[in-house]
Amino acid sequence: MFVSICLSVIFFLVFLSAHVFIFHFFPPKRRFRSLITILGISLILYTAAFLAMNSAGLITAEKNEDSIRMTDMLAGIFIYFFLYYAYFHQVIVFDRSITPRMMVEIENSPSKKVTLSELKKLYSVEEKFRKELDDMIFMERMEKEGSDYKNTKKGITHARVMQFLRDFLHIGGHQ
Repeated sequence: MFVSICLSVIFFLVFLSAHVFIFHFFPPKRRFRSLITILGISLILYTAAFLAMNSAGLITAEKNEDSIRMTDMLAGIFIYFFLYYAYFHQVIVFDRSITPRMMVEIENSPSKKVTLSELKKLYSVEEKFRKELDDMIFMERMEKEGSDYKNTKKGITHARVMQFLRDFLHIGGHQ
């Protein structure tokens, strides 16, 4: 189990390093797709490294060796996805949350302070809300039916994952 945890952390760091390198030196046009591609490649590398270490005898188990090794590999993949998911939610906090955005707008202003009306001009909450909905439709997580919005299958899955993590970690306003 220790090996799979270490490998998941190592390959998450590979993902993170690739993300930083690519986005700094070769900025992609389709950023989200690029991140998913990097995630997939690093997950394949994790699996290959785990299987190679298993074949070399570096991962040992006393009873039910195959099932324990598979459980170890899946535990590592779970930890890897947990790190990935936590990372992306942190990115969303930086990129899309209102509070950090307001602080950045204030810091970027010439006098380092703004009035409420100036802040509303710099950062329109209505425009932000519209863009968020447009992004969710573009990512096929929501669809619009007349004036109503509803989750797609992808959106339902994403909502369930978020709800599971909120319940598991006991975070969010519903606790």
